[in-house]
Amino acid sequence: MTMTLLAKKSVAVIAILLWTASAFAASDANICSELSGYLADKQSSKFPNPSRPPTSKERLVIEKSKIGRPESTDYANGVSIVDADNDGTEDLFVWNIQGSGRYVTAELFDIPSQQVTPAKEIAPKVSIDLGVLDEPRFVRVKGVNYIISSNTGDSDGISITRVVKGNGGRYEQHTICRMQNTVKADASCRHPACKRLKEVVENKTENEPFVNVEWPHKYFSPVGLEVYFSDDWREGDFDNTGKPTSIWRIGREEYVNEHIYWALLGQGDEMPEVDSKLRPLSENRTVRRVLPGSQHDRLRRTLAQQSDALSSQLHRSISLPNEGEFFLFKANGNRTYWAWDFGSPAYGEEIHITYTNAMKSDYVGVVRLTRKQALEPCAKKCVTSSDP
Repeated sequence: MTMTLLAKKSVAVIAILLWTASAFAASDANICSELSGYLADKQSSKFPNPSRPPTSKERLVIEKSKIGRPESTDYANGVSIVDADNDGTEDLFVWNIQGSGRYVTAELFDIPSQQVTPAKEIAPKVSIDLGVLDEPRFVRVKGVNYIISSNTGDSDGISITRVVKGNGGRYEQHTICRMQNTVKADASCRHPACKRLKEVVENKTENEPFVNVEWPHKYFSPVGLEVYFSDDWREGDFDNTGKPTSIWRIGREEYVNEHIYWALLGQGDEMPEVDSKLRPLSENRTVRRVLPGSQHDRLRRTLAQQSDALSSQLHRSISLPNEGEFFLFKANGNRTYWAWDFGSPAYGEEIHITYTNAMKSDYVGVVRLTRKQALEPCAKKCVTSSDP
């Protein structure tokens, strides 16, 4: 009898836990859905900002404590009063943007009393990381205060988080929603190469290069989709003559991002030797060209032919490789095709496909990508313990 009762109680407890988890998941999904519309439509009146600036008396105490003036700030900083951890009392929220990566960090303090003057009595509660570049902001949804920040500095990396006091008084940062990007390909072109590229783009198990954006330096603009700078998409029999090889993007010497901020193109199974005098001295855009020398004539000839084909189709002068970004892909019986993007940044809004063989180059067609963003409930690595 006792065992039966215990078993029933255990089943009841498990059922309650499962119901609670399900309820939280449903709640998070609703919040993410609502905030997606709020962010997309910039509905500033739908959800209030629960933070406020300090009063004159609060600011006086903050200035005496010096906690509102981070010495390491390089770009921006701010101070506000808000119940950041949702414990029913307001906190002092101090943030700053610093470093070459423009990292955003914030600290939470007990709100300073007007009577408190020694800085040591204004104790920190927790320090948290809040992405890069963008000023963190608060939004109040259904009685709870959330932080909006971005891990990339733009809308692609938006996260919705809460600060929660966990067991033992240790604070945690709970990620509720993350921005998810989906890509759809619209190909009016019926050529097998267009159809194949559309299939690759919409295959969610392997289409990250068409979703992820390269943005190495936050003080420059994004450069475009990852696929245009990936080693996996620069190899192949680029003129379909039975001699597969690699195409190398060459930039500043001994620079980790030379394949992104490139000025020279070369061909070969290994990285070509390049005279230092030919390399660019910075990331600033320079005239792009193929490396000199007969070993690169095959590539030079291909790009000259494709320039003519693209110029004729697009009714404007196209000079490759001085403009656009590209990648290679296989389709239509293992043939190699080129994909060119002349957008700035190269987000795939128009991907022009060309084909080269031993005799000539032809324009094949265009595939257009559309990107859609939506906040989705966090699925993994959703809780981060934070140090005080």
